[in-house]
Amino acid sequence: MMAGTRLGLRSKVTSMAALTSVRKASAFSFSFCAKNSLGERERLMERRRGNNNKNNKNRGNVCASCQAGVQKHGFSNLSVESGTKAAALVIGNEILNGQVADTNLPWLAKMLYNRGIDMVRAEFVPDDQEEIAKTVLSLRERIGKSGLLFTSGGIGPTHDDVTYDAVARAFNTRTEEHTETIERMKSFYEKQGKEVNEARKKMARLPVGCEVLYTPGLWVPLAVIEETYILPGIPWLFQKMVKAQESRFKGPAIYSKTVYSNSGEGDLAAILNTIVEKYPNVDFGSYPKTRDEESYLTKLVLHSRDEGIVGEACKDIVELIPDCWQ
Repeated sequence: MMAGTRLGLRSKVTSMAALTSVRKASAFSFSFCAKNSLGERERLMERRRGNNNKNNKNRGNVCASCQAGVQKHGFSNLSVESGTKAAALVIGNEILNGQVADTNLPWLAKMLYNRGIDMVRAEFVPDDQEEIAKTVLSLRERIGKSGLLFTSGGIGPTHDDVTYDAVARAFNTRTEEHTETIERMKSFYEKQGKEVNEARKKMARLPVGCEVLYTPGLWVPLAVIEETYILPGIPWLFQKMVKAQESRFKGPAIYSKTVYSNSGEGDLAAILNTIVEKYPNVDFGSYPKTRDEESYLTKLVLHSRDEGIVGEACKDIVELIPDCWQ
């Protein structure tokens, strides 16, 4: 079981003055949905307060069993309003300039997929407090009060590690040394004959009001504030710390089914489009053959939270598109 502590009183998010003197370093971003056009912090916060009043669906259990030939997963890309939303913020100049390839995002997306969480947006930003704070608020506005935001990177001991301060800034609070984390850090480094100097203490300066979680075998804290999980960028640490808390990440199950065809995508597209229009609550994925040893030309993957509907859509595909099989 995970140990957890509470750092100070949880602060409420309040409006912040518009950001000025934004650093010119460009922040590369991509999203799984249309880009949010709101750029001003006050408007983001106002929208977010409005979203907080909306009803949020309860998170359900995810089943990995198969029923009647339909695989049941915990994911949907078809209706983000019907499940828990998530977003990721990858932080680091080294990511943007290509020195380091990020692996945390694909791993996280797959993990959330299997646990019923909709990853609706992901962005990359440089090691800049204003950029990080602005993007945290933008992503939080996008996913709502119950949504899960994961940050990766920028919590080390050097000058460019500014994530804790940036997240605290986004939520109108400050950072301070967390006593238990300092003690855990001392225990770890003293065994190596190393001093807990001021640089290392920086890694224990956490946002006031956050929840602090620990992972067995690690001194590194997982600070959580307003459903925002602040994680290291080192892949093995990132994954271990997320896995330790995976019971927190649950959403409604999804059913999926796969159909294969010897028709090319260009040949079946017209018929497939009519089927897609018939089933708005089903997510259809079309994937061409990529390896010589594969015995099909096109693979169609269907996802839906309704087992009956995904079965009906699959049946239509087999009946209407020539040379299809499951």
